[in-house]
Amino acid sequence: MISDKLKNVVRDVNVRMAYSSLNKLQRFVKVHKDALPVSSNKDVVYRITCKDCDATYVGQTSRQLKTRTSEHISHSKKY
Repeated sequence: MISDKLKNVVRDVNVRMAYSSLNKLQRFVKVHKDALPVSSNKDVVYRITCKDCDATYVGQTSRQLKTRTSEHISHSKKY
């Protein structure tokens, strides 16, 4: 192997060699996780626009967005 021959040559001049492979498996195999739907996100700032007027509401939640928006919907049905 070429690396063995180089190792013998540079040993005489007090040089150390390090080897690295350019063709690593991670370059060829990519594992992608499926993206979560936006409604499953946590720790978000959100804006809700009223369908009946120009009012908007900006909120922040550490819970899932779908949980908080369903609470807004059920609350708005009361009024």
